[in-house]
Amino acid sequence: MTEHHSGLIGDLVELENTVEQLQDRVTRLEDENERLRDHVADLDARTDLLQLVSDVDEMTAEQRSIAILQHMHRKCKRRDATRVALTRDQVEQCLHHPPLDRSTFYSDMRRCARLVDDESVCWYASDGVGSREETVVVLDLDGGELPQRYQATEDS
Repeated sequence: MTEHHSGLIGDLVELENTVEQLQDRVTRLEDENERLRDHVADLDARTDLLQLVSDVDEMTAEQRSIAILQHMHRKCKRRDATRVALTRDQVEQCLHHPPLDRSTFYSDMRRCARLVDDESVCWYASDGVGSREETVVVLDLDGGELPQRYQATEDS
């Protein structure tokens, strides 16, 4: 082989090493990007919670139910899911534990279904014995679309 060919082979090996290094860097950056996206989603959720906390004491019953519907819609969008169900404890948590009687939360859950007025999209499910783990409000976007006024927006 000539010296020229040896130089070209050396350049080729160097380029292959550079490509491998760049591929490794791209993989690391993709992983970091995914972690940052998760972090942004967590921060968005916290921001939503802080906004809700500041507003919850002044909310009417209907506003609480709308906040629950928007929370469930936001949860569907974040998880890229079509269905979400919340127990009473989860509803209380999404409203940031306002000082309300437990029966009020169940009323808020039932009101969610009444507001949507489409049992294929939103319904209240109870086994009749009042067990917190078995009573839920369900939002199922496979059943249809949530009315616009109850959908989570960038501002809500």
